[in-house]
Amino acid sequence: MRKLPILGFVAVLLFTQCQDNDQPQPQAPVNYGCAENPVACELVAANNKFGFNLFQRLHQEEPNDNIFISPLSINTALSMTANGAAGDTREGMKNTMEYLDLSMDEINNAYQYVLTALPLLDPHVQMYPANSIWHEKTYPVKVPFLNTNQEYYDSEVNPLDFKDPNSVNILNGWVNDKTKGKIPTIIDEISPDAIMYLINAIYFKGEWRKQFDEDKTIAGDFYKADGTTVPVHLMNYGGEAEMRYFENDKIQAVDLPYADSVFSMSLLLPKENYSLDQLINDLQGGAWNDWQHNFSNQEVVMYMPRFKMEYEKVLNDHLIAMGMDLAFRPGFADFSNIADDNLFISLVKHKSFVEVNEVGTEAAAVTIVGIETISVPQYVYVSFNRPFIFLIRENKSNGVLFLGKMMEPSEE
Repeated sequence: MRKLPILGFVAVLLFTQCQDNDQPQPQAPVNYGCAENPVACELVAANNKFGFNLFQRLHQEEPNDNIFISPLSINTALSMTANGAAGDTREGMKNTMEYLDLSMDEINNAYQYVLTALPLLDPHVQMYPANSIWHEKTYPVKVPFLNTNQEYYDSEVNPLDFKDPNSVNILNGWVNDKTKGKIPTIIDEISPDAIMYLINAIYFKGEWRKQFDEDKTIAGDFYKADGTTVPVHLMNYGGEAEMRYFENDKIQAVDLPYADSVFSMSLLLPKENYSLDQLINDLQGGAWNDWQHNFSNQEVVMYMPRFKMEYEKVLNDHLIAMGMDLAFRPGFADFSNIADDNLFISLVKHKSFVEVNEVGTEAAAVTIVGIETISVPQYVYVSFNRPFIFLIRENKSNGVLFLGKMMEPSEE
């Protein structure tokens, strides 16, 4: 029998589902997985690696704060955007997302496979990915770019009058709808130079395969990194329970499945001689690739806190530091597959929500990518090609030294 203490931990939500129960349930792809589509598994592995890389950077910036991101959401929005990039800009985006050996055709086909499969894998779990492209209605966006994202990412394409103040509400309304109200807004205003926004939204809701009894939830303490405690409600099974468990000299971990076990939440708890910093560094270094295969059924006494959190982050600086700098540089970025114009990424913003309780987990994430054009300088035009007054003055005392009018210029 194992007993897990309550300290700081890392939770990994393994999303792989659904639709509303009142909707028809199409059949899931046959033999979904690596054997069926090896390239899709390469894509998933790249998304995981990118996610751990970004997570480590966010932790370094915010070591004492809660963090919750969806690598799938971020990468989906950026991959849609990469279809509009060309040359070194596209290669920089692909390399940052760890798509080192994948062509855009392979990436697009893999996303089509994954995004189609996710909602179908477990009819008892809701997993709704959604994509959309919103562009200034008067802007000449290239049709092949829009068609590619419609075909492979099932993206909506919505022309919009960006000068209309209500456009912000329309964008946020789409986000609110696709996240079932968990993320009501993603932007506060539309830049006057914006020509396009690409948005991914993900909504997840799953009930534990073995739910916690709320009557067994107890009051307890959560021990923060600085040694102080905060009161929490600790969910438990009232004693030992069989669950997927893994332990080595660094961590204790449990894996809690939802519904039919296609989706699960893995919780990783660093041991006393192993810090959360070290754990996150090891995850970034690929440790999860080995650990995830070593869970086995064991009798465990476990306590975990009930919690809810929201997270919001502009990712521009992190993506630039990770190698995507060219895409953000006005005058240097190449998005010629979107339009024949000087375009660049002006914004990558991510928002998320998660609530974990005795029944299960509800989570949502949104990523928005803003595309802007370099402003055409607004010159003040003046031509002295008709009669005018001129004066020569001294600016200390504002004395007018000479004063004249020109009615007919002559160079003689």
